[in-house]
Amino acid sequence: MAYRNYSAIVLDTTLTSSITSTSTTMAVGAVVSYPSVPFVLAVDYNASSEELVLVTAISGTTLTV
Repeated sequence: MAYRNYSAIVLDTTLTSSITSTSTTMAVGAVVSYPSVPFVLAVDYNASSEELVLVTAISGTTLTV
């Protein structure tokens, strides 16, 4: 059975490098309070460009989506 983890206490962070529509990794400033993978992350939360991505791995401050 597939499962996803969630957290209501994750702190906002920013991208530390550019991403494109074909990027499979995202470098962020911090991963404070992030849940264990896999989890759904809202990029550009609450904006018209908001996108939900499935984070499948974290290495340091790099997220694999």
